[in-house]
Amino acid sequence: MPSYSSSEVLKKLNDDGWIIKNSRGSHVHLYHPQKKEKSQFRTPKKTLMSKHIIVF
Repeated sequence: MPSYSSSEVLKKLNDDGWIIKNSRGSHVHLYHPQKKEKSQFRTPKKTLMSKHIIVF
C-alpha cells in the first residue's frame, strides 16, 4: 500500500477539485462540489496511508 505525505494528498485532492472547507486542530475537512462527498485527514503527517483518509 503506497504512502504519501499530507501535502502530497492535499495537492492531489485539490487537483481533483476538492475544496478545503474547514480545519480544526490537525484535521483538514474537504468537500467536492460535484461528487457531493466530504473527506477529512490529519496534517501535518509525513506518511499517510489510504486507510487514514476518511470519505463520507
